[in-house]
Amino acid sequence: MRFIRVYLPSLLWILLILSTCLVPGQHLPQISLIKLPIPADKIIHFIYYFALSTFIYLNTLKNKDYSNKSQIFTFIGIICLTLGIIIEFAQEYVIINRSASISDIIANMTGYVTFLFFHSFIERQYNKFII
Repeated sequence: MRFIRVYLPSLLWILLILSTCLVPGQHLPQISLIKLPIPADKIIHFIYYFALSTFIYLNTLKNKDYSNKSQIFTFIGIICLTLGIIIEFAQEYVIINRSASISDIIANMTGYVTFLFFHSFIERQYNKFII
């Protein structure tokens, strides 16, 4: 129960990712307001996994549930990669009118790697807000 309470923001974010990434293809919106150099779905994947990495990191820091930060980063990376691969397999083999895409997994992991570059800044801002 304690785990759920501590990691609730991360778990809710995972539910958001699952609920939006596992929608059948015919129910996906086809709206394009502006022309972007990167497909909008890749930007969404990036944001989802950057935010997921941030939520897990801050929840873990708050709980002091680690012995060193490299363990946290490895844990987050494994979660992001595993979740992304499971979703892509589900899109390919379970969800109607969807297909797997390696570029989605790359966008997911780009969000995670970007988090790694900014984790110190995120932690400082979090500590300012909390203290």
